This record gives sequence, C-alpha cells and structure tokens, in this order.
Amino acid sequence: MGDLAGAEASFRAAIAADPGYANAHFNLGNALAARGELQGALAAYRAAVAADSGHAKAQYNLGVMHANGEGGLAVDHAKALGWYRKAAAQDHAAAQYNLGAMHQHGRGGLAVDEAKALGWFRKAAAQGVHAARRMLARMHERGEGGLAEDPAEGARLRGLVREAADAGDAKARAALEAFAAFEATLKDDDDEDDEPPPAAKTC
Repeated sequence: MGDLAGAEASFRAAIAADPGYANAHFNLGNALAARGELQGALAAYRAAVAADSGHAKAQYNLGVMHANGEGGLAVDHAKALGWYRKAAAQDHAAAQYNLGAMHQHGRGGLAVDEAKALGWFRKAAAQGVHAARRMLARMHERGEGGLAEDPAEGARLRGLVREAADAGDAKARAALEAFAAFEATLKDDDDEDDEPPPAAKTC
C-alpha cells in the first residue's frame, strides 16, 4: 500500500492549506482505513462530503461503513441505503451494485424487489463491475427479476468475468472467489438469507 504514513502527512498538509479540499479529506480517509483507523476514516469521509456534498466516492464509503457497522457506528442499513442512493445517482458503479443487493433482499426498509435489483445490477455491470455480472448471470440462469430462464446468457456473463480474471484482472478474480464461496453456502434456491457479497470501499 506504499508509504501510508507519508501519504497521510501529505493529505493532512493539503487539508491545512485548504480545509475545503474534499479529495484530500477523502484520500486521508482511505489512508487511515488502510491502517485500520476506522474512526478517523469515518471522520475524514464525513469531512469530504461536508466540503463537497456531491462527493460520490465518500458517500459510497460512508454507506459501506454504516452497512458494516465500522468506525464505531452501529449497523444501519437505512443510513447505508441513503448514502448508496446519493452515490448511485452520480453513476458510482459499486453503489449501484450494492443498491441492487439491497432491493434484492429488502434491506434498509426496502421491500424485496427483484426487478429493481435487476435494474441496478445491469447499471453496475455496464460499468464493468464483475460482481454485478456474476449476479446477473445467476438471475438469468434462475429466471429472476422478471427474466426468462436463459442459461446461455448466464454462461456468457460468467465467461466475461472468467476471461477478465484469466487476463490478470484482480477485481475479476476477487469476484470469482467471492461468488464461489457465496454459491457454495447456498442451502437451496429459495433461501432468503442467501445474499451476494457486497462491494468494497472505494480507493
């Protein structure tokens, strides 16, 4: 991860010179998160959105922290949903994927809605989110979200992720590993507790 201490010092210097520099707050948050200082990261992401209310990456990371209960927060899917919506409205791909998962499983006060989940997964997949492609593959294979069962389309989508992984794409490899573990835990096709792996924080 490089010299995190040096990076942190640089970001703090940038903030001292310009307290309204949203990207410096965001990058400081990432440096602190990488060191496990999650309360500091939370404060930095909050400062980023205070400086720039449209900072999609910071909004998304705040959503992840609320969803996971990080940085001293309680798990709060409703607050996570609010942050994901803000980021997804700005075409943040991972936020779109996580919104799809929340609609699919009725998180954050949402009703279960596979059609809306499908729409968000499609948006994320169109931006190259491999986890979204894997989720779409499964939905095509199972005929979910109003889709007709289409094993061929499922295989095509899985193949895209596999090709990217074979070409050395680390995110594609991570998606394959996460979904292999996810699908291995499935008890049956109707288990409401089976949820897709979430996307990680934005770097």
